[in-house]
Amino acid sequence: MAVPKTPPRGGAQYGERPKPKVRKDIIIGLTMVVFLAFYYSILQPTMNVVAQQEHAERPLQNVVDLAKPVETVDSEMLLHENWFDTTIKSCLPGRRDEKKKCGEFVPENTGNKQRVALIAPPGEQSNMLWHWVQQVFKRHEQKLMGSGDNQHPIEFIRTSHVPPYGYGKTHGLTKVIRLVHKPLVMGVADALQYIIVQGEQNHHKTPEEPLLHQQDITLKDLKAVLRQFMRFHCRLSKLAAHTAILSINLDDFMDNYEEATQKVYEFLKYSQDGQDDYEDGLEDQNAELGGGMEEVGILSSELGFVKQILTRIQAENHVKVLEVLDTTLVHEMMNTKNLTNWPCESFWTVGEVGERTQLSPFATQIAKSFSPNCSAPFAQCWVPRDKCEAVGDGVCPDKKKGR
Repeated sequence: MAVPKTPPRGGAQYGERPKPKVRKDIIIGLTMVVFLAFYYSILQPTMNVVAQQEHAERPLQNVVDLAKPVETVDSEMLLHENWFDTTIKSCLPGRRDEKKKCGEFVPENTGNKQRVALIAPPGEQSNMLWHWVQQVFKRHEQKLMGSGDNQHPIEFIRTSHVPPYGYGKTHGLTKVIRLVHKPLVMGVADALQYIIVQGEQNHHKTPEEPLLHQQDITLKDLKAVLRQFMRFHCRLSKLAAHTAILSINLDDFMDNYEEATQKVYEFLKYSQDGQDDYEDGLEDQNAELGGGMEEVGILSSELGFVKQILTRIQAENHVKVLEVLDTTLVHEMMNTKNLTNWPCESFWTVGEVGERTQLSPFATQIAKSFSPNCSAPFAQCWVPRDKCEAVGDGVCPDKKKGR
């Protein structure tokens, strides 16, 4: 009789379940779920924070590489700046024994008062020229004003606005003294810095306007304002075709203070009174010559920011900033046939190619300060271009008639 085999313990006969087989695919799946949860909840946010910190620091590394010395950029004349200088015109009034060449318009109902305007871009150099001209007048006031029937009092007007197109009755000025910056780049940077300072001083009056800082000045700003400077002088050289205008730069003041002062004195003297000896007009020669070079020293120290601006912009853009600005100058000269186009190009179209009318806050402020002030005393804007400039319209609708 055969003995039946005993089934192994734990078999079905004993009511026990068989042990389930462990599947590797389930383990792998669970592992992936845990990893993904960890990645998206902890690891990825941490990596994003690190990446953002690195991105924030990257611009500083691009601007100033501490491993390499930063090249300092001084303010100096551009390579083709002498080309621009050939466009600068003066118109000196004739004397009694000479043929009168330049108009000296004296508006009616002013008591024979000469209206002498100092027209210059805003900035510290303009401030210095203004004080200098006033000193010359105060020291020779009696000689310059004349006496009796030949008396012509002088009213000084300081502005950065170009006069409207036309002769004396449209601009209402007897004479104009204009500041020509040398080098041009120094004047450009000086004007930009002036906008920053004025914005800080007037912020309580216009708190809605954002404050501008030196770090906000870009290479495009330098190029745009350089174009505006050239157009500013284009306008004033057009004025020199018929109105008495003296064009001076502070190099003259620095190199020969006495000679430059004599030029200003002779220009302020009303030509119809005849020409007297300049030495006779000196009330106190020692006082006349004193203080000039001190003012030059003060001005030099106040213009230290020019180097800062140029050096920073060159480092940020990895370009030779003076070469870029010289190329801008050359293009402007060529496009305007040596600034002979009439009317001169607009102050409101100095942006980059394809976006000429898109101006930064800096260029906008300069355009406002240069455009004709059609509401000024004795001013009359009748040329369409002047009316457009006055309201910030760089694209005049009537380009065929006076533009």
